[in-house]
Amino acid sequence: MTVCSLIIIVSFPFLDISSNDIINRIMVFSYIIFFSLVVFVAIGGLFSKRFEFVSKIARRVQKSLLEKLKNTRFKFSQYLKQESGDEHEIKYNFRKFIPSIPVSLILSIIIQLIASYAIFIIIKSLNYDLPYYVPLFISPVMTFIFLLPISFGSLGIREGSFIFFYGIFGMDQEAALLLSFLTLSGALLNVLIGAVVLQVSSVRKIIE
Repeated sequence: MTVCSLIIIVSFPFLDISSNDIINRIMVFSYIIFFSLVVFVAIGGLFSKRFEFVSKIARRVQKSLLEKLKNTRFKFSQYLKQESGDEHEIKYNFRKFIPSIPVSLILSIIIQLIASYAIFIIIKSLNYDLPYYVPLFISPVMTFIFLLPISFGSLGIREGSFIFFYGIFGMDQEAALLLSFLTLSGALLNVLIGAVVLQVSSVRKIIE
């Protein structure tokens, strides 16, 4: 969320667009999220010892989820029981977490840049001359929208969002809808590859 907010804030000045009420609200929302998360991390790093209750809550949630997984009839339930013992309990410590934040932010920014460039290439293939900053701005906005628990897998919301936001920059509804289908196909392909890798690695561990 921090990276998405930062990209929206940075890319907005480069957009050649007149005043739009919805875009202005998105900018305000992005500023609030970005600075709120920055302040939260700063406070957590300075006063981590005073936030032990957060760690306790996180451990309870983790334990509860693991117990529910153990009680399910999931295909690899026996494997989960072996891998989720007390010795594997996650330790939550703000001071150890904070040094890894810059690396995580840089990698997240790189992912967003590459994903936006992929959309930019698709837009070019549809014979639309939109600058790179347009998908760079819209992609993180879409991320926030897709997080809303409105529909299953953001289906329906995705198509309407593409038509609305890319329509602001002059793209026709048909082209925006096609762009939505193409990006969804790419996302499903990535998920499918990851699912196959996880499935194969899980089976190998069980066999071993």
